[in-house]
Amino acid sequence: MSYWRREKDFPEADYRATKAAINYLHKVMLIKDEIYVAHLLTSEEKLKRDKERYHVDESNGDKIQYTHLNRPRFNIRGVDLQWDINTKNWQLNLMKRMKFIRRWLSQWHMKERAFRDWYIAEVVDTFAPNDAKRYENHVLALKIPEEVRGYREVRYPKMKAAKQKVRELLRDA
Repeated sequence: MSYWRREKDFPEADYRATKAAINYLHKVMLIKDEIYVAHLLTSEEKLKRDKERYHVDESNGDKIQYTHLNRPRFNIRGVDLQWDINTKNWQLNLMKRMKFIRRWLSQWHMKERAFRDWYIAEVVDTFAPNDAKRYENHVLALKIPEEVRGYREVRYPKMKAAKQKVRELLRDA
């Protein structure tokens, strides 16, 4: 288990490493699987925000009709299933209640979980700089998840590149 030690951080650097660790640990730990994405797309907060953003006046008969372009991916018994689908809110409302799928598909989002575990073990847990240069390099390493985003086909190569960049940053640490 990982424990961040704030006392290892430099107060004169305004605890930038601690702030980066908090922000990016959150990013790598919050894996956006299909269930969570369904929740995000249909949450009451999002629907309310959309009504305000697009000036929807329901008393005037205004409505928003949603069609979401999704690309779910499941690995079932070694078979990779992936397809494009246009979903409606009612479909996503069903999906967000299917949390049991996470237990059924133990290999689901395995690469994201491996990246999270690597980030904690190799970046967060190794933080112990003894000079300004090592501190700056480690802060850059802590911020590396910022570069890892996009759809799977985009994100997976970025994960590999991020690991290489961290190796270079922390090589002399």
